[in-house]
Amino acid sequence: MSLYASDLQNDLILSAYLDERYRGLGITFQRVNDLTQQHQGVDILLSENGKVITVDEKAQMHYLNKSLPTFAFEIGYLKNGVPHKGWLFDEQKTTEVYFLIVHIYTDGERLTSPSQIKSCKILRIDRKALIGALAQWGLDSAACYRAESNARKNGLFGKIPIPGERRFSFNRTQHLVESPFNIVIRLDMLATIGQWL
Repeated sequence: MSLYASDLQNDLILSAYLDERYRGLGITFQRVNDLTQQHQGVDILLSENGKVITVDEKAQMHYLNKSLPTFAFEIGYLKNGVPHKGWLFDEQKTTEVYFLIVHIYTDGERLTSPSQIKSCKILRIDRKALIGALAQWGLDSAACYRAESNARKNGLFGKIPIPGERRFSFNRTQHLVESPFNIVIRLDMLATIGQWL
């Protein structure tokens, strides 16, 4: 099974688990199966106070059975060697809220069913609030894109510190062909502008 197929299978298993979890929390939602909507950053539609809210689920599926203190948000990536905007600042995305799925614990390394997922944490964060907070911290889209350009131009990989900052950093992945460039933010910082479900 290819890594892509494996990731897709794991996503389907996690989605089934999350659907049960949302129902248990009394959340009214509809899972989106339309590929066009999914490409626009919509995995589920929440119904709240007579409104429909678009939600993009972002899960740390490559870190099963680990509790990372941070979460990575994609600033940019390469496709066929050409730079593209990552999902955080992409104006084509209609995402209003992120559900960050972290601290995913299972009864094994390989997922085959939703019942294997023993626990996870879900942090709800408003996309505009996140982007606004980043701007207040001096990291608006222009600053992030400049940092990405600089990293690519100078061949920087791995953790890239932001001068004077300990709460977040940039990171450029070397082992993936897309070479994604992310901003990595501490979960405790994110929790100040979001809420745990």
